Amino acid sequence: MAPGGPLSRGRLRTRVDTRRKISVAPPESDPGTVWVRAYFDPVLPHHARMLARHKQGAERLGVIIAPLEESLLPATARAEIVASLECVDLVRAPGAETPAGTGVIDECESDLRERGRFLQHVLARHGRLRE
Repeated sequence: MAPGGPLSRGRLRTRVDTRRKISVAPPESDPGTVWVRAYFDPVLPHHARMLARHKQGAERLGVIIAPLEESLLPATARAEIVASLECVDLVRAPGAETPAGTGVIDECESDLRERGRFLQHVLARHGRLRE
């Protein structure tokens, strides 16, 4: 890769300040934005594939980080990781209410299934999770 490209001296550089994508304001009702809600705890490869699929044909992709009582990562960390994905344009952290009339694709149920598979894999390979 040429010097100054995305990878430089073995480090990944980003050209986007992901903090600008994150807000606790409610999602705006905008026909050009597809909104997806999930837990993203932890963020896994299936999340990137799922979000890229939802972005197809949409002007913008907004993500709502759903609150999860026993999360592995704090909501702010999950929001920052999701915001770093190229296909994601907007991120709403827990606490952002979804106004009536805003269509949201709810991926929470499938997210919990994938999370369960991931945690089972970790437990099978490494025993107990550290507390």
